[in-house]
Amino acid sequence: MERIKSIVIKISLVLTALIAVESITFGQRISEEELQIETLYIEATNARLLGDNEKAISLYKKILEEDDTKHVVYYELSKVYLVAKLNKEALDAIQQAVRINPSDIWYQEELAAAHAANEDFVAASKVYEGLVSRMPKEQKFYFDLAFFYVKNNSIKKAISTLDDHESVFGVSEEVIGRKFNLYKTIDNVSKAEQELIKLVKAFPNQISYATGLAKFYEDTNNLSKAKSTYKDILKRFPDHTTSAVALARLESGKKSDKDLVSEIWADNTVNIDIKISKLIPAIQGLESAPDEKRTQLIEIGKTLVETHPKEAKAFSVYGDILHFSDRDELAADAYESALRLEKNIFSVWDQLNRIYLNNYQIKDLLDNTEDALDFFPNEPNIYYLNGYAANEYGDYARALNSLIQADIMTTSLPSLNKRVKAEIAMAYMGLGKKDQSETIINDLLKDKIIDFDILNRIAWISAFESGNLVRAQQLVDQIESSNENVWQVLLTAGLIEYRSQNFEKAKTKLGKCSSLAPESAYHVAELLGDTEYQMGNIEAAVQYWKDSKNLGNPSKSLNKKIASRQI
Repeated sequence: MERIKSIVIKISLVLTALIAVESITFGQRISEEELQIETLYIEATNARLLGDNEKAISLYKKILEEDDTKHVVYYELSKVYLVAKLNKEALDAIQQAVRINPSDIWYQEELAAAHAANEDFVAASKVYEGLVSRMPKEQKFYFDLAFFYVKNNSIKKAISTLDDHESVFGVSEEVIGRKFNLYKTIDNVSKAEQELIKLVKAFPNQISYATGLAKFYEDTNNLSKAKSTYKDILKRFPDHTTSAVALARLESGKKSDKDLVSEIWADNTVNIDIKISKLIPAIQGLESAPDEKRTQLIEIGKTLVETHPKEAKAFSVYGDILHFSDRDELAADAYESALRLEKNIFSVWDQLNRIYLNNYQIKDLLDNTEDALDFFPNEPNIYYLNGYAANEYGDYARALNSLIQADIMTTSLPSLNKRVKAEIAMAYMGLGKKDQSETIINDLLKDKIIDFDILNRIAWISAFESGNLVRAQQLVDQIESSNENVWQVLLTAGLIEYRSQNFEKAKTKLGKCSSLAPESAYHVAELLGDTEYQMGNIEAAVQYWKDSKNLGNPSKSLNKKIASRQI
């Protein structure tokens, strides 16, 4: 609060100079009377700025009792009166300021505001007539004058004022928009149309102005001009789907875009881009949409691919609908169909990789990233995912090859680079190069800002490969409480309990992990089997091992476990 008061006093001192200049001439000393007035002015202005209107009014009036020629005090007093809703008093005060110093622009604007507060808009407009005449290059005065003309119902004068602005400053969207609305107010459709045409001609590359004109024609039931305008837009901008849909609607006689679109999905003569443009907003809200809407959109997507079986974008959109409706298996099929038709759509490769990653379809992720690199050799995230998948598949040499390339490409992408380095540490450990792995891990752990999934990866390496259970436990303790339902964290926690020979705790952790993990997460099943074996439950262990193998676990040691029925 003291700091605010200090700032207010500094501001007040600047304003005080307005009085001081009047009362002091070069070489003269300030009289005691002037010093007292200046002190009162500072105190009054402080009160005004701090919101104490009553005190400010009292002090300003006290100054004027001493010297009623201080026009700046009348000005300040008027502003306080307006804030306090004492509108008549505000007008009286500012009229005194203007009487003493009629040339001051601020006083004139305050006078107009006081007239407006007293609902005398004719008087306010007369003030601005004078200001526009005195300062014809000040745009704001034209807008304020037009505003007050509208307030006193002088619409034609308001339009004339905006015309004057246009003659001085040129065509602008703001002025035309105001004139257009004023012409509509007085039902002058022809003049309103002329304003929009003027805007379109002045800015021919601004599509929104042209579509605004077309919409105006529709609203005024001039459908022939609306069609003509949409056709003109499409000649210049052939891919403008909104205009294409609107034109198709007008020519079909439908009342709305929705009426038209509901019938076009199975019509192969309608441009697919028009259909997709209408689907995209609905797709974006699918994650939180009810099942009924999801089912409806899935049917539309299915019709889309049946109607356009050679269009990759049809399958891509259908894949998006399925993915955001939580039907990833079908979504993957749709994305794969899109890629069979057109290989160079990065977004489809990327979405497919995300599905494989989220559902722990490691072999699919490995194969897909290998194929994607043929078409996108400069995408670092593909190299990273390929390396991650190879690590999970146990092919550490293959992983290292991709990850080293990803490391080079992500030097300017710190978040992704940390993930890459964690996977490199995993690959080195898998290849028996413990020192290189530990060097990378120690460098990563020096960074205090590190994501939980990287910490979890380091904990997994520490527990599974290097046997560093103390570090592994510390890292899991750091992240488990805030990620207790993340299956990867539970898997690492279960591994740590298993390595610590706490088999009951390991089974509990892994059981919860199994309920949350994707069905294809074969590491979970194998570790559950190992835990059951250590607890003497051989049949249960063998069944888990077989489940892990059936899920795609490529581990050779797993085959030995199944065959020998032991670890």
